[in-house]
Amino acid sequence: MHRTLHTFLVGGVVGVVVGAGNSIVGRRCFGSTVARAGSVLQYEFHLRPSLWGGLMGGLLHSLLDGIMHADIRPFRPLTQANPLYGAVALPALHLACILCGVIGAAWLAQARYWRAGVT
Repeated sequence: MHRTLHTFLVGGVVGVVVGAGNSIVGRRCFGSTVARAGSVLQYEFHLRPSLWGGLMGGLLHSLLDGIMHADIRPFRPLTQANPLYGAVALPALHLACILCGVIGAAWLAQARYWRAGVT
C-alpha cells in the first residue's frame, strides 16, 4: 500500500479526492461558522483552493517520502527507480520541513493580523 499510494500519479489523485472531501464536508459542517467569523478561514473550504491544496499535498508528500524511504517508487509506472532517495540528508530534510512550518505559521499570523485592520 505504501509503495502504491506514494507515487506522483496516485498521490496526486488521492490528494485531489481529499481536497474535494475537505471542501464538501467543510462547507456542510463549518460553513456558516467560518462565514460569520469573517477571517482568512472563509476561503478554507472553497473548491478550487481545496483541490489545489490536495494536489500539492499529495505530490509533495510523495516527493518527501521518495527522499526519505528506499521502498518508494515515486515515478511508477514510468520507472521502478527512485532517484530521489537520499538526495537530501534526513536531518537537513527535517529542518527544512520545520522551517517551512514556522514560516507558514508566521505568514498566516501576519495575514490574520493584517486583515484585522491592525497596522
